[in-house]
Amino acid sequence: MNVFGYIGGALISITLIPQIYRTIQIKRVDQLSPVFLLVNLIGTTCMLTYAIQEMLFPVIFTNVIILISTVILCVLHLRYKQETTSTVHDSDQT
Repeated sequence: MNVFGYIGGALISITLIPQIYRTIQIKRVDQLSPVFLLVNLIGTTCMLTYAIQEMLFPVIFTNVIILISTVILCVLHLRYKQETTSTVHDSDQT
């Protein structure tokens, strides 16, 4: 019955892909909550730790992908937040 775990895990794992794509496309993060990112990082790390201890491979698979996706969103958030901030400061000086 691990097949349902892998199918469910794959579906859950791809939920952040549209957000990553959209963030890269519009290069803005003002609609992306840093609290969501932090809670997602903590929760995914806890679930991954548990899954590794219990050797739950579908859960490991899912949480590794979610963790990678969340880290990508965090990096994009830092990158585009700085660009937005510098753009605002540049426009204030003119």
